[in-house]
Amino acid sequence: MKKKNDRILIERIAIIFLCAFFFFAYYSVFAIATSDDSGSGDTIIDQSNTEEVSANTQEGEQIVSDVETEDSDVLLMQFLGNEVSKDLGTDPPASGAKKGARTKYGEKKLSGPELNLYYALRTQIEKAAAGESDSAAFTITFGDVFEKLSYTKEELGVDKLTTEVDGQPVITDDAKEAFEAKFEEYRNDDVVLSVLGALLMDCPYELYWYDKEIGIEPDYPAYSYSSGRYEESNEEVLYIEEDETAFVLGFTVSADYKPDGVMDTTDIDTSKTQAAAAYVENTAEIIAENENKNDLKKLESYKNAICDAVDYNEEAAKDEDMPYGDPWQMIWVFDDDKSTEVVCEGYSKAFQFLCDNSSFDSDEIETYSVSGIMGKARHMWNIVHMDEEDNYLVDVTNSDDGTIGCPDMLFLKGALDGGNVNDGYSFDVNRDNKADISYCYDIETRGRFSDDELSISSLDY
Repeated sequence: MKKKNDRILIERIAIIFLCAFFFFAYYSVFAIATSDDSGSGDTIIDQSNTEEVSANTQEGEQIVSDVETEDSDVLLMQFLGNEVSKDLGTDPPASGAKKGARTKYGEKKLSGPELNLYYALRTQIEKAAAGESDSAAFTITFGDVFEKLSYTKEELGVDKLTTEVDGQPVITDDAKEAFEAKFEEYRNDDVVLSVLGALLMDCPYELYWYDKEIGIEPDYPAYSYSSGRYEESNEEVLYIEEDETAFVLGFTVSADYKPDGVMDTTDIDTSKTQAAAAYVENTAEIIAENENKNDLKKLESYKNAICDAVDYNEEAAKDEDMPYGDPWQMIWVFDDDKSTEVVCEGYSKAFQFLCDNSSFDSDEIETYSVSGIMGKARHMWNIVHMDEEDNYLVDVTNSDDGTIGCPDMLFLKGALDGGNVNDGYSFDVNRDNKADISYCYDIETRGRFSDDELSISSLDY
């Protein structure tokens, strides 16, 4: 990590004189969340355009933050090891992605500004997946993430917001530090990684163009803020404009979707993503064909449809030098091309996607992808929560023709006695004199999910 230098604090605050009201004068305001004693619906006047109140800044003059932030090197996203255990999130901001069926992990694990960042990023990720964006360098504003953008001295816990220096009002150091801390708590790598982990869980399709092995490069730009007063109460505040940039997050585009001849880039070749986006439409036919089946038959049909559509990619599994891309994605499951093959990650994402986009008789059914060791090899599979208490293993990869679990020995499977979340579980497959096969979650999966979410029933479904 390298420190971002040359963040310059500019203190150019002056007094602007009260002006006479002009007929047809132009003015603008922006609404803010206020404390209970500031009056419902109170607003801050844009000092540079109004004649209604006095202001503490001249037109175009603001404070530029000199917060010491880190310009991170590329973050390697193998999987996340930090445990996230937060309350159920709030509604998304108006500018963020809307809540839907496939935001279960984000809404369960994130809250407040982290959840708002999740929504804002998801909106831009979905546009990239649909072939509507040629860049994966996503700009997120303060208004996208923070519901409160202004603070009084009481809310900041300081004696005063401004003081006179040489006859001019200047924001105090205590006020600057307290105000910036409200936002810097969330403008850091730990928060970005938590949000990215939730997106990886909830977007088995939408991130098909993203190279998670290289990862993302986050930037936390310097930002401007000002002092002003509430229109009605005349109470002094510090505030940030909602369109001020809070994050610039550069997602590395995989070799399959970047422009030809370009290395490690956030540029997207939209002709490639538009073609890939068309393939996902084939999933709608699978879901519609099984719409009227009961929950068990529906899940079984999804497993069978995936196994019929694709074969295992032995080359990608064995070649450590093969760039991360389509063999790890569900795109190649649904492209109607039997020559394109995927590894376990593609099987798992495909099953989760079909489940996430389906209606079930039971409101309890939930499917997520997990990773770890199966036997002695790295693997990804699914956990399906079928009712109030019980979870079951589904390994679609090893339900395909010629595998140890074919056709249904590892489908909605309960574990043998003696297993647990930390040590792993064994499953009876009764095949080729091999009585059982072991699955052990990796530390990243155990960090993401609770024990209740990872525990496996002792009985088959």
